Amino acid sequence: MKIILILLLFMLVNCSRVKENMRESLALLNRYVNLMTKASIANTATNMATISGKAMKGVIKGGVVNVYPINKDGSCNTTSSIGSGLTDSNGNYEVSFQRTGNPVCVIVTPGSSSKMQDEASNSELSWTGSASLTMIVKEPASPKVKTGMNLTPFSRFAAARFQYIAKENESNGKLGEQLTFANRQIVVQFGLHKRLTRSILANTAEDSSGPIDMDTIPDLLGDGMDLDSKTDSTINNTKAILGGLSVVASNTKLSDSVTSSDVEKVVTAFANDLADGKADGLDVKGETVLIQDELSLASNPLTTTLQTAVSTYVTTDPSLGITATDVANISFIQEPVFCSTDSHRTAVIRHLSLFSLFLSSLYSDFDFSCNCGKCNELHCQSCPAYGLEPEFH
Repeated sequence: MKIILILLLFMLVNCSRVKENMRESLALLNRYVNLMTKASIANTATNMATISGKAMKGVIKGGVVNVYPINKDGSCNTTSSIGSGLTDSNGNYEVSFQRTGNPVCVIVTPGSSSKMQDEASNSELSWTGSASLTMIVKEPASPKVKTGMNLTPFSRFAAARFQYIAKENESNGKLGEQLTFANRQIVVQFGLHKRLTRSILANTAEDSSGPIDMDTIPDLLGDGMDLDSKTDSTINNTKAILGGLSVVASNTKLSDSVTSSDVEKVVTAFANDLADGKADGLDVKGETVLIQDELSLASNPLTTTLQTAVSTYVTTDPSLGITATDVANISFIQEPVFCSTDSHRTAVIRHLSLFSLFLSSLYSDFDFSCNCGKCNELHCQSCPAYGLEPEFH
């Protein structure tokens, strides 16, 4: 009997110790989980970024904005959104998302009751169907908020150009550089750089008659624009061109009243045309771009179709402070030629000498002919005829 009592006492003592050990273990585990949770939350907050701006063809109300990762070939990975939001009654949006380490795609599409202001008809249209505006944007570094990231036809044109340039990428290493190039090219083609470069950059950019130094062109799309400004001439020019696109839609509509579908077809046509860097009425395959069935885009759509439409539009919106003379001075460029002297080039041949000719015989991909037509490529050569020196590629 004594032995049984001793055994029971021993078991009770050990059970008490087991329970105490379990309580200590559970407390330690709970503390560890709390620490890991806090660390995870802190890490997520550190990796979060926020972008904001406006969705505007005319102002787009109630649009659904999604942020998507980007693939190495520049395409948008739309399988999973990493951030979303809605545009308000003024077209403004703000979206937070976790950084990916690369540029991201921002796309606005119609919601259940989206509306779009049509400038040409001065009416509000239902924004429906497959309409969309896309922007490729570099993630903000520090600060973690990037403003003025506007979803417009210009951002969509730049996205189409960027994706054409990036389509052969084997890695994502050049995405940032390619995006800046595409943005700047669209700025130049629509003449948005003119007043800015001439007032701030001391006329360093050439006009359409000669190569343009890409390094002098502001990245208005990537750096941000305040589309609510009423005193900035660049913003007013931007709004005038957007209104001109609406006039083109009105001129090419198939029914009595313009619809958002008519506007979408015009924007899509220009995006398809500009993807290869040339505004010539042809897509990247060299096929004629159609606006509507059997209605093709002109062979010089910027300097004829659009410029005429912008002239028509500004007469209906005097608040822009733009005259027909101002429109005539907008420098639309069908196929801009770029040369760059920035420091990221691998080497520069300072003089065309026997030594450089010897090098060229060794490296067939070095080009010393200074054919300025090649400056349309992302990695272009500079031209002595315009005060720039040839360089390696």
